[in-house]
Amino acid sequence: KVIEGGVVQDELILNWLDMLCFLLSGAPASGTPAAEIGFMFDDWYKPNARLEYPKGGSGAIVDALVRGLKKFEGELELNAHVEEIL
Repeated sequence: KVIEGGVVQDELILNWLDMLCFLLSGAPASGTPAAEIGFMFDDWYKPNARLEYPKGGSGAIVDALVRGLKKFEGELELNAHVEEIL
């Protein structure tokens, strides 16, 4: 283990790694595979790399999907039984 009881002992670095993993994968460092961490960090620290977020946060993605559904006269039902997917 590199994180949590492993090679990295400094609390600041552990918290930093945990935050970066959460920002990049949505999971804490303990729940993020080492290969994924390496791949993400390699990309993130390249020149001119950026960490992007949707304007309005993740809720904006849901709002856009609902707008698209309504635009094409779709209907969104929550907690509904599905008989068939076309």
